[in-house]
Parts: sequence; structure tokens; C-alpha cells
Amino acid sequence: HQAASVGAFASHCWSARGCSCLLYFAACVSQAQIVAGAGPAASSSSGPSAGCTADSATGASGRRADRSRNLRDIFDSAGTDKASMHGYHRYYERELAPYRGQDGLRLLEIGVGGGHSMKAWSDYFAAPAALHGVDRGWDTEDRRRKICELVGEERCPVVKVFSADQGNETEMRAVIGAEPQGWDVIIDDGSHVPAHQVGSFRLLFPRLRPGGLYVVEDLTPSYQDRGDIGGYPLIG
Repeated sequence: HQAASVGAFASHCWSARGCSCLLYFAACVSQAQIVAGAGPAASSSSGPSAGCTADSATGASGRRADRSRNLRDIFDSAGTDKASMHGYHRYYERELAPYRGQDGLRLLEIGVGGGHSMKAWSDYFAAPAALHGVDRGWDTEDRRRKICELVGEERCPVVKVFSADQGNETEMRAVIGAEPQGWDVIIDDGSHVPAHQVGSFRLLFPRLRPGGLYVVEDLTPSYQDRGDIGGYPLIG
């Protein structure tokens, strides 16, 4: 209900291998409205719609992505498991399409590991101004160098990495403070711990720029009542 007050939302599950779920929210209201908790009620669609559109772009500089490639191919060639393991390409293809050609797009992903998903986003989006990644325990300079090796020299200037534990509010607020411009697309592929996903949403959704998209991957732990994930205990 809280999410419904700040944007349209939808969810999907793909169960060929367990249950890989996506939950996404569209910020179709101004940042002031989001912070105040006001905005349109949830609808059956997500992403840019009437009054909530991403700008089309011709691109001003840098390498242009090959927009003829589909996300399944991009994910597989980049080495991320977003398609092969989870099947997320089936939903991302549709939901991210309005943003693909947006000039100056700003993206933040929580949980980018070896950087293969950053390679995928670099190949997918036509002219990003920011490809930012967050993960815990990073040597940020070393990780950025490795990601730059994946995305190439022309895209390296827009790559930035942050070392932060998603479960640590202070560290996540430091990420937000370092980037007052916010982001057009935010993807949570972090710890997958439900409490962390909710906490990150509360912190980051107000930093989503109007017309943007917020995605939460891997909701399966929300339906688990025992065990642990990534060293964090799951309590049902």
C-alpha cells in the first residue's frame, strides 16, 4: 500500500528454475511528491506512460550501443545470469525499452559482483551518463578498473563503484549523498534479504528521478522462513 502511493507497480515470476521474481515501480510523480508520500495510485502497468515518459535521444558523445541486439543475447554474452538462470530478460526487454535510447541515462545497481551486469547495461543503453554499482567489501578502485576492462575505454568514464553493505543504512546514505542527481533506473540485485530490499527501497526510491524505474530482483527469500543467504539469516 505504501508503494502504491508513490508510483505504479507490477510484479512477475518465472518458475522454470525455482521462482525468480521481479518487482518494479515506476516513479511517475515529482521528487517532491515522492518524498511527501503523495502521488498517483497504482495501476496495472509500469514504466513510462502518459505523463511519465523517458526522453528519446540521439546521443551526443561516446560509444553508441547496438540497439538491434536483444537483452537475452546481451545478458548471455556479458556473462550475467539474469537470463540464463532467472529469465529476467522476458520482462526487462519490455520495461526498459523506453529508457534504452535516453540520452544521459543514470543507472544504479546494487549487487554487481564481478561487473558482468554492468557490461550488459553498458551494451544495452545507448548513451548512459552514469553506470553506478554498489557491493560490500570492495576495493573500489580495483573493482572499477576490472569493470572498465569489461565495458571498454569509451564507457569507463561513466562507471563508478561504491563499497557499501546494503544492510547498513549509514553506508547506503553515503552513496545517496555522493550522487545528488539521483538515477533514472535503480536495480536491487543485492543481498536478496527482504529487510534489506525494503530498507533500500525506502532510502533510494525518493532518489529515483521522475519517470524512472525501480526494480527489485530475487524475491524468493521473501517466501523462505529458514536458512541464510549471503551470510545473512532468514527469519520467517
